[in-house]
Amino acid sequence: MKALCLISLLAIFIFVDCKQDLDYVIYDLSKAEELFAEFRHDFGKRYSSQKETEQRFAIFVHNLKQINKINSQHLTWVAGINQFADMTTEEVQKCCMGLKKK
Repeated sequence: MKALCLISLLAIFIFVDCKQDLDYVIYDLSKAEELFAEFRHDFGKRYSSQKETEQRFAIFVHNLKQINKINSQHLTWVAGINQFADMTTEEVQKCCMGLKKK
Protein backbone atom coordinates (compact mmCIF):
# COMPACT_ATOMS: atom_id res chain seq x y z
CA MET A 1 0.00 0.00 0.00
CA LYS A 2 2.85 2.35 0.86
CA ALA A 3 4.49 1.70 -2.51
CA LEU A 4 1.27 2.48 -4.34
CA CYS A 5 0.93 5.69 -2.37
CA LEU A 6 4.49 6.67 -3.30
CA ILE A 7 3.91 5.91 -6.95
CA SER A 8 0.73 7.95 -7.04
CA LEU A 9 2.45 10.93 -5.44
CA LEU A 10 5.63 10.93 -7.47
CA ALA A 11 4.21 10.40 -10.90
CA ILE A 12 1.54 11.67 -13.20
CA PHE A 13 -0.63 8.75 -14.10
CA ILE A 14 -2.34 8.32 -17.39
CA PHE A 15 -4.85 5.50 -17.19
CA VAL A 16 -5.72 4.05 -20.56
CA ASP A 17 -7.25 1.03 -22.16
CA CYS A 18 -4.78 -1.86 -22.01
CA LYS A 19 -5.11 -2.34 -25.75
CA GLN A 20 -3.74 1.09 -26.60
CA ASP A 21 -0.08 1.69 -27.32
CA LEU A 22 1.58 3.79 -24.63
CA ASP A 23 4.65 5.95 -24.82
CA TYR A 24 6.65 4.59 -21.88
CA VAL A 25 8.99 7.46 -21.12
CA ILE A 26 12.45 6.43 -19.93
CA TYR A 27 14.35 9.53 -18.86
CA ASP A 28 18.01 9.83 -19.88
CA LEU A 29 19.79 10.21 -16.53
CA SER A 30 22.78 11.80 -18.26
CA LYS A 31 20.44 14.73 -18.92
CA ALA A 32 19.22 14.94 -15.31
CA GLU A 33 20.57 18.47 -14.85
CA GLU A 34 18.64 19.69 -17.89
CA LEU A 35 15.50 17.88 -16.75
CA PHE A 36 15.89 19.40 -13.27
CA ALA A 37 16.26 22.91 -14.71
CA GLU A 38 13.14 22.37 -16.84
CA PHE A 39 11.28 20.96 -13.82
CA ARG A 40 12.25 23.97 -11.70
CA HIS A 41 11.09 26.35 -14.42
CA ASP A 42 7.82 24.52 -15.10
CA PHE A 43 6.84 24.32 -11.42
CA GLY A 44 8.40 27.59 -10.20
CA LYS A 45 10.75 25.84 -7.80
CA ARG A 46 13.15 28.08 -5.87
CA TYR A 47 15.50 26.92 -3.14
CA SER A 48 17.04 28.87 -0.27
CA SER A 49 20.66 27.81 -0.83
CA GLN A 50 23.05 25.93 -3.07
CA LYS A 51 23.07 23.11 -0.50
CA GLU A 52 19.28 22.76 -0.68
CA THR A 53 19.43 22.86 -4.49
CA GLU A 54 21.94 20.00 -4.46
CA GLN A 55 19.79 18.00 -2.02
CA ARG A 56 16.67 18.53 -4.14
CA PHE A 57 18.58 17.54 -7.26
CA ALA A 58 19.68 14.28 -5.60
CA ILE A 59 16.06 13.52 -4.64
CA PHE A 60 14.94 14.41 -8.16
CA VAL A 61 17.46 11.96 -9.68
CA HIS A 62 16.32 9.23 -7.27
CA ASN A 63 12.72 9.85 -8.32
CA LEU A 64 13.66 9.78 -12.01
CA LYS A 65 15.12 6.32 -11.43
CA GLN A 66 11.87 5.25 -9.78
CA ILE A 67 9.85 6.61 -12.71
CA ASN A 68 12.11 4.76 -15.17
CA LYS A 69 11.71 1.55 -13.16
CA ILE A 70 7.92 1.88 -13.21
CA ASN A 71 7.77 2.67 -16.93
CA SER A 72 10.11 -0.20 -17.81
CA GLN A 73 7.41 -2.55 -16.50
CA HIS A 74 5.03 -1.48 -19.30
CA LEU A 75 2.01 -1.24 -17.02
CA THR A 76 -1.36 0.10 -18.13
CA TRP A 77 -0.30 3.64 -17.14
CA VAL A 78 2.74 5.84 -17.57
CA ALA A 79 4.64 7.65 -14.81
CA GLY A 80 6.24 11.06 -15.32
CA ILE A 81 7.63 14.15 -13.65
CA ASN A 82 5.21 16.27 -11.63
CA GLN A 83 5.39 18.93 -8.90
CA PHE A 84 6.45 16.36 -6.29
CA ALA A 85 9.56 15.15 -8.15
CA ASP A 86 11.98 16.98 -5.82
CA MET A 87 10.37 15.69 -2.62
CA THR A 88 10.91 12.57 -0.53
CA THR A 89 8.04 10.23 0.22
CA GLU A 90 7.88 11.52 3.77
CA GLU A 91 7.72 15.15 2.61
CA VAL A 92 4.92 14.40 0.18
CA GLN A 93 2.96 12.54 2.83
CA LYS A 94 3.42 15.34 5.34
CA CYS A 95 2.55 18.22 3.05
CA CYS A 96 -0.07 16.72 0.82
CA MET A 97 -1.79 13.92 2.64
CA GLY A 98 -1.61 14.97 6.26
CA LEU A 99 -0.22 11.53 7.14
CA LYS A 100 1.81 11.11 10.27
CA LYS A 101 4.61 8.61 10.68
CA LYS A 102 3.76 5.91 13.22
